[in-house]
Amino acid sequence: AVVSTQSRSRYFFLFCLQGCVNEVKEVCIALKCFAMLQSSAFLERLQSAYQECQSVEKPCTKLQLLEKVLKVQIEEMKSILTETSKYELDCSDKKSYSEKVKSIQQSFISRLENYFSTLTAPTSWPMHEIIWYSNHVELQNMLVGKCRTALHRGLTNPNLYLQGSSDKTAKPDLCHLYDLFQEHGKMISLHDWIQSFNALLGKKKISSETHAQFISAVSELHFMGYLKPTKRKTDHVAKLSLLGY
Repeated sequence: AVVSTQSRSRYFFLFCLQGCVNEVKEVCIALKCFAMLQSSAFLERLQSAYQECQSVEKPCTKLQLLEKVLKVQIEEMKSILTETSKYELDCSDKKSYSEKVKSIQQSFISRLENYFSTLTAPTSWPMHEIIWYSNHVELQNMLVGKCRTALHRGLTNPNLYLQGSSDKTAKPDLCHLYDLFQEHGKMISLHDWIQSFNALLGKKKISSETHAQFISAVSELHFMGYLKPTKRKTDHVAKLSLLGY
């Protein structure tokens, strides 16, 4: 798969954040593979990296330094390839040619390692905490809310969210029904549930108003994903969520 220049730059930036780039496992493997390339493939990689450096509109000083290193290595490789293309090489010339290519590759890798050693992680800067924040777990917990935990907290203690309520003991019908919901098993009988709900409200008989309140609260629990209808028993509903908060 072809990776865009922006994606490669992002990956390399992440490596820089981990600390010393030369000690990153992926970079060490890449340098070893780079030294095993043939001369033509090696030159293609150099030219591709050089073009990416030139494509940056406002390069920094370190990027300009890398661009100069690439330019020198490209000229050296082109000169060797030009010489070898003029005549056929015998065994001794081939050995000398491979040694020159190997020397250029090793020289370039050592220059890269020296260049990488100048790239320091932001966490090593003095007073980096002012501009740099690395506690991604806490940040994720703040940005990505825990829906089930928030729903459970709101249904069991609605006064945390309801404002202007003078009676702290008063709960919405949904909260009363949720309290009873937690006491039942996987299958809940609607008949037993409404009887318990009516007793919790302190009424002797189930009126049409109580029935409407019950249906409305059950519909809200269904909408939030706590239960679903079941075909096993028509007068029952099945729980969908585990109460392991």
